Amino acid sequence: MENRTLTPYTMLQFTETQIAALEANKKADNAAEKAKVLRSRYARVFEFYSDPQLENWVKRQFDYFEHTSIDTQSATEQILDLFAVFGERFERCEKNDWALDILNSNLYDADTKAFMLQNEVARRYL
Repeated sequence: MENRTLTPYTMLQFTETQIAALEANKKADNAAEKAKVLRSRYARVFEFYSDPQLENWVKRQFDYFEHTSIDTQSATEQILDLFAVFGERFERCEKNDWALDILNSNLYDADTKAFMLQNEVARRYL
């Protein structure tokens, strides 16, 4: 084993496994935080969810968002709110195929997608 001296300029090196573990912890912490916010905003919607169940619900949405390029905090929060009110996977209902088109589009960034979804939901349902 080689003896290395650490200097102020020594870079730490992480393995891919360590990075994946850090990302998983960050995702879990973020899901727990968002779950608390959702429970406070939508207590009646999530009243029968335990804390771990709600955190898992949020994690599923995060996984879905990764596939639809929803990658900003503001878009994530706005779309989580929509899913909480209208149901997980509401965009997959036949009458809501417009929402799936927006989410799957490569033409818009995350915040534009969230804005478009909110406007269309307001126009159609409110």
